[in-house]
Amino acid sequence: MELISHDWRAGVERLLRAPTDLPRLDTQLSRPMEKYMGSPQHLELFEDYVGLLDQVISYAVARWEGLVQARLNEGLTRKAALETYYSVWPAGPASLPQLVWVLRTFWLECAELNEQSPPDLRVPPQVFLLGWLIREGGHELTLQVLGGMPYWPIGLDADGNWV
Repeated sequence: MELISHDWRAGVERLLRAPTDLPRLDTQLSRPMEKYMGSPQHLELFEDYVGLLDQVISYAVARWEGLVQARLNEGLTRKAALETYYSVWPAGPASLPQLVWVLRTFWLECAELNEQSPPDLRVPPQVFLLGWLIREGGHELTLQVLGGMPYWPIGLDADGNWV
């Protein structure tokens, strides 16, 4: 069953690279992604993130599939049904506000933890949110959904702080 119509692998790569355009040092990939091991606090935060993320992804996928199924019941092809909803929600199932909240919350928590950690234990937030999912394995559906996001739902204020 086709859940999405975007190239999720390209989306994941784009999201991993996107913050490196910013003048913040905590987004830079100064070493290979698999070398960002983090602190015990990072690992604990990641467990919390994955637990909540799994719940929200399950809901987002079920909601998205319900929308698509409604169009299929009206006689549309799966491709046409997906096109209908992607025209309204370009991020597909990643458009769910609860998912955006999870990503923002854990990005900001990772950044705060980085401020308290020695430089060699800091983890760029995009690596924390995506790279560790890749490294851990078993998160393909989550990566497919997240790969549809056109940008990170985060910004910088005038002083260079995450908001």
